[in-house]
Amino acid sequence: QLARRDAGELRVSAHCYTGYHWLPAIVDGLRRRYPHSTVQILPEYTVDPIAALLDAHLDLAIMNTASADRRIQDRELFDDEHVAVVRPTHPWAGRAFVTPQMLAGEQLYLYSRSLDDSFVVQRVLRPAGVAAPRTTYLQLTEGILEMVKAGMGVSVLPTWSIASVLDSGAVRAVRIGRGGVFRKWYAAMLQGAPVTPFR
Repeated sequence: QLARRDAGELRVSAHCYTGYHWLPAIVDGLRRRYPHSTVQILPEYTVDPIAALLDAHLDLAIMNTASADRRIQDRELFDDEHVAVVRPTHPWAGRAFVTPQMLAGEQLYLYSRSLDDSFVVQRVLRPAGVAAPRTTYLQLTEGILEMVKAGMGVSVLPTWSIASVLDSGAVRAVRIGRGGVFRKWYAAMLQGAPVTPFR
């Protein structure tokens, strides 16, 4: 089976986010087509999946930026909207959109290591000339969602990473600005890696 390349292991990590609600449907489709294949999730590489690809610890990384490294092959996946995430009883829950200034006035939970690593700071707050003095950086999607559900603050997250929680009604998504804030996602693999049917 390995010689025919219809068996093997696919090691995956998603850059910056620890939510994997989307994975079961993909694994199910993979198993039906290639019953002897397995998927291993390696969340420890969410911070730097490119280094993990180059060190052969990963086969596939779901990235929110294209890599400048020529050793990496990027494939565009989709555009996703970053939204303000609030509990259903929050005053913003019924709004069409919120402004960066409004975000800056709240206790803000962001998925990032620091101010300089934050997409929200770089793409939303700084261009608007506002700072967010009450910001907590927490690299755990589930932890951020629990803080929001408990009414301890708000967050900004991509809708794909929290789709199942949005569908459940446990939190609400509110657009940022009239036009929204969007980001492209990519599948990244090593350039020239052996091709298999399931990779």
